[in-house]
Amino acid sequence: MKIYTKTHKIIEMAAWLMIVASYAVAIYGIHTLPSKIAIHFNAAGEADGYGAPTTLLLMPVIMTFCLGIISLVAHRCPEESFNVPFKVNEKNSDKVYTTIYTMIYLVELEIALFALYITITSCFQTVKGIWIALVIFIAALTATIIWSTVKASKQNKED
Repeated sequence: MKIYTKTHKIIEMAAWLMIVASYAVAIYGIHTLPSKIAIHFNAAGEADGYGAPTTLLLMPVIMTFCLGIISLVAHRCPEESFNVPFKVNEKNSDKVYTTIYTMIYLVELEIALFALYITITSCFQTVKGIWIALVIFIAALTATIIWSTVKASKQNKED
């Protein structure tokens, strides 16, 4: 990859650290929770599914897979293969693709933070704030994608 800034590296490392923290929380829960825990809650916040504490590893494992795919795309796919909603001006391509990579790494971080939050709430057997967290997560993803696309589009039009 031609365009990988120090900021990108920091954001990506922070995302992976959040996933590692998710595993740590899950392992802590596996060793401290009883043999049967609530693993699903209905919309009213009442437990309606039960299982072993090892299910706490499910979210970190799924998110490891998701972040792995995002990292693979970011590090191995050529910039020209990215589907942006405009034709990239070759003269401004470095700026445009730097912004697109920033978006990719911010999405990684947002996913990792949400995975950590879900793992923590699962470990402590509570769903308080989950709907707010979900709305914040979706809003953050949406804002990141819109901001990055608008910024990249403006950069693409610069003289």
